[in-house]
Amino acid sequence: MAAEIYEASFYMVAFLIVFSALLFQKIDGYRDKAQNRLYTWLLIDIMVSSMCGIAGSFARPQALINPFAAGIVRFVQLLYFVSHTCLAPMFLVYVRLVSGAVYRKKTMFVKLYLIIFVIAELVTLSNPFTNWVYILDENFVFFRQWGETIIYASSAFYIIAAMIHVTQYWYSINNRRRWAMILAFIMAVTGVLLQLFFKNLEIELAFEALAMVGIFLAVEKEDDRVDTEVGTYLRSALRADLDNYFKLDRSFEVLCLR
Repeated sequence: MAAEIYEASFYMVAFLIVFSALLFQKIDGYRDKAQNRLYTWLLIDIMVSSMCGIAGSFARPQALINPFAAGIVRFVQLLYFVSHTCLAPMFLVYVRLVSGAVYRKKTMFVKLYLIIFVIAELVTLSNPFTNWVYILDENFVFFRQWGETIIYASSAFYIIAAMIHVTQYWYSINNRRRWAMILAFIMAVTGVLLQLFFKNLEIELAFEALAMVGIFLAVEKEDDRVDTEVGTYLRSALRADLDNYFKLDRSFEVLCLR
């Protein structure tokens, strides 16, 4: 049991971090904007992946003698890759929402993002039939295959694209959000590299969860923009948003009530 707990420990850490972030998000009464909803789905994605890791860690020792445990291992391993492959594309869309890049009509790039995502997901979903991404041998030991390189490459593409968007739309993001995004990139890349070079260190999800908490504190929380007594945005927030719309050359409408 000690070995299983050790194997699942980093997944448990990631789960507790994102679960806490979801609770604080609920308590904070976040605004129902597209970026808020997408941030929630980012947390849910990491939570699903961490739950798969926990379930797989405890089911794997029983997989050789218990068909039900064997089925759980196969299912959660596939679900982990399916859900985790979605994380980087969703994060790119989130960055585009925060920076305002999503409002620039560049359909060519959007189609490219979608095509790469579909290819990566199809490679992942085909694994039960092709074993392109990973193999579980007769002892349920995990082995990486060439298809995982495609998934890592697609994730790297989305992270790089997100970094380009942050630098390209640097002027439309305030200083606190800029540094939150930069630190999120650093932590996510650090987690991926650590897990890539140290196979037994299942730490990638924990780093990504910590990055999401940093984004919550610096981007999602809007205490400096909201009147806590009335529950509406301050005049300074309106001015900042209007200034951002002008910088992005974004069309908008303003309704004035007297």
